[in-house]
This record gives sequence, C-alpha cells and structure tokens, in this order.
Amino acid sequence: MGRKVTWQTPGRDLDDEEIRFKLSPSWFCDITHSWPPQTPMGAYYWNRYCCAGSNYAYEHIIHVPHMTGCDKRNLDGATYRRIFIVNDEEEIKARKEKFKKNMQPFLKDFAGWWKTAADDMDAMYAPLKNFDHDKASLLELREHLYDLQHVGRRLWEYHFVGMVSVFWDGSGLKRNAWSCWE
Repeated sequence: MGRKVTWQTPGRDLDDEEIRFKLSPSWFCDITHSWPPQTPMGAYYWNRYCCAGSNYAYEHIIHVPHMTGCDKRNLDGATYRRIFIVNDEEEIKARKEKFKKNMQPFLKDFAGWWKTAADDMDAMYAPLKNFDHDKASLLELREHLYDLQHVGRRLWEYHFVGMVSVFWDGSGLKRNAWSCWE
C-alpha cells in the first residue's frame, strides 16, 4: 500500500493514482513552504487557509483570467499543489474583462486599499489580544478558537488579494501578466 497523500481531513485520502489524476494531471511540490517538513497541525492550517485565501483572491476578487486558485495535499510534511487552470477561451475572455475592471482600485490606490485592510486586520486582532485565557471557560476557549480560525482565514485572504494584485499588475510577472492586459 504506499504512503497516503491527504488533505488533512480524515476520509479524503488520495492513495489511488487514478483518482489523483482525475483531480489533476499535475501536482507540484511546494518545497519553499515544505522545509522543514510541516507538522500535521501546521500542514492543516497552511493547506486549508492558504488555499482559501488564494481561491478568494483569484476567483472572487481579482478574476485572474487563466486560473481560479489552487488546491493542496500533504505527503510526509511536504505540500503538493494543483492549479485550477481555465482553458475555455470564452471564459478567459470574460475573466479578462472582470480582471481589468477589478484591478483598477489596486492600480489607482493600492496604499488606500492597504490602509483599509490593515485597519480591518488591527480591528480583528484587538479582541484576540485582550482575551484572558486563564479565566475563560471551556465554551469561551472554544469560541476563541473559532475566532482565531476566522481571523486566520481573513488574513490569508488579505495576503493573497494584496499579493495577487501586485503580482498581476503588469510589472510583477511580465511574461504572463501582460497577456492579461491585451
């Protein structure tokens, strides 16, 4: 039986090569974020929230024409990623129009967007920093954990919206980015 490639969720193991291939013919090892090897808990949060942030930015905010985000799996502490590629020319054309429109706020006033994002992140952090773990009940600790997870997800969303908007602004990755502006 070989080693299991998992999504960090019981029951979602991808041992079967045929299933893996149906999901994507190409899985890339994300060695930059896999050394040292991730712990199971670290991999869970990395794969879950990093993907959520990536997909939020690519699909819901910026609409990069040729991709809609990514998915990740973990094997022995290493993250493997697949990219959701858009191949349909009509969909790419429609996404290019959305992309051009949605990039305008970032191109015109990235500093303003960043100020708003930073203020929102500070507001999310404030109650977390003031939480008294020693006096909290089990129910309050559970609710605090949910709050931490929500803030963690939102931080990944801000991370990717900011990164993707800079990455695809026509200067970051010239060879691919300019094709989006044509």
